[in-house]
Amino acid sequence: MDMDKYGLFSILLETSKSFANRDAVYYESQKLTYKALTFRAERMSAFLSSIGVKQGSLVALWLPNSPDYVALYFAIWRLGAIAVPLNYFWKESEIEFVLEDCNAQVLIVSQDRYFQGEALYRKGLFRHLLMSPAIFSKIDNFVPSAPVEVNLHSPALIIYTSGTTGKPKGAMLSHNNLISNVRSCMNTIQFSKRDSVLCILPLFHSFAVTVCMLIPISLGAKIVFGQPGSPKSLINVILKGQVSVLVGIPPLFSLMAEAGLPKWIKPWMIKLLWPVRIAISGASGLPVSVFENFQKKYGIPLLEGYGLTEASPVVSLNPVGRQRPGSVGLPISDVEVKIVDEAGLEVQLNKPGEIIVKGPNVMLGYLNRPQDTKQAIRNGWLYTGDLGYKDADGFLYIVGRKKDMINVRGLNVYPREIEDLLESHPFVKEAAVVGIKSKFKGERPVAFVVLREYEHISEQELIGFMRERLADYKVPARVYFIKELPKNALRKVEKQELIKLAESK
Repeated sequence: MDMDKYGLFSILLETSKSFANRDAVYYESQKLTYKALTFRAERMSAFLSSIGVKQGSLVALWLPNSPDYVALYFAIWRLGAIAVPLNYFWKESEIEFVLEDCNAQVLIVSQDRYFQGEALYRKGLFRHLLMSPAIFSKIDNFVPSAPVEVNLHSPALIIYTSGTTGKPKGAMLSHNNLISNVRSCMNTIQFSKRDSVLCILPLFHSFAVTVCMLIPISLGAKIVFGQPGSPKSLINVILKGQVSVLVGIPPLFSLMAEAGLPKWIKPWMIKLLWPVRIAISGASGLPVSVFENFQKKYGIPLLEGYGLTEASPVVSLNPVGRQRPGSVGLPISDVEVKIVDEAGLEVQLNKPGEIIVKGPNVMLGYLNRPQDTKQAIRNGWLYTGDLGYKDADGFLYIVGRKKDMINVRGLNVYPREIEDLLESHPFVKEAAVVGIKSKFKGERPVAFVVLREYEHISEQELIGFMRERLADYKVPARVYFIKELPKNALRKVEKQELIKLAESK
């Protein structure tokens, strides 16, 4: 594959040459071959070129998952332009901030977002407002010129972080960042052209871009789109699309582990009919109980991994056959991981510290934020802000975010440890622990707990449960019962919201 010439577009171009008639995308019983997907990307690139999109232009995408989203990514990259996927669940004011920050030339929206898009257009934030899929009805008469040759180290994608520590920052990922991460992932897991990869994660997220889109397209495999919904409807999608690689986040695997099967499927039929050969979990910590229950029910490996947008995003993954519950696995090929203290010195095995990452997958930097970039990338190492440790075999374990660590009278308390313990209780469905300021202790941990349906336990009983298993200084001062934890689009808990709630009590 001549990656030096066309960067990410080469992935689709080469696969289309080899597997033109192979199914590329399966979406609500509709199929799109690689030949058809490439045709749509090429014609769309010609249309975008006609309205002034060129090498280095920024094109923002405010869309739900669809085959056209995939075509748009490659159309943008074919021109040497830069894709800026926007969180589909953000509000107009959040989108306005990003558009002002990145100065995109074009905004492409879904029909559901067109009204908000028009309001943003009237503010002069971009030149062209387009609606998908309507624009695809206009592209047939546009004849594409040759793809634009790109510098592999030029930006291909700008993904805005969730902004949990302030305003979102645009992580600039180059063609080489993404291509190298795809190759490293494929060296770690033996994906195949015969695989069908479930894409239920939103394509505005780096996890979905790399694992659910770029990897299958690199191989000539199939992308099967599924909509978030009931576990039973998801199981139907898996069976109809013959999904062999199931990619998701912990809540998805938790639901599947607990849910009943569609009426027509009997438990004994799973082994005969179940097409999934491997499952991959990322984006947040996978509780050990979910890992064990899922594997017991479906009999397939569930591999927990770790990554972040700034690393394109995959950093580590559990190897097949050597999965360690509670661990996010080993660094993938070409990626180095160290655990360091506040001075940047490597710590001993099994001792927590900040996770730093080095490799060709590390971002170029944050758009328009040189100081933030300098703080994040030091001597070629990406300082992730995540806390973890390595065991004697090199397996990586996450204990929490640096900003989430709770300081109780000078002693470090890691929320993940308490959350895992709470979620091991048979009555607890989910738990989140945050630190709030204390007059005498610096900070004190408090817990928010979602109980399983029809279960009841008192605050004092749960505190007693923890006190038997944790040092006294780690035990939350209060346990608040809550119907649902506040979460973002990827179902990560919004801890800042919980801190505000705790402080108001």
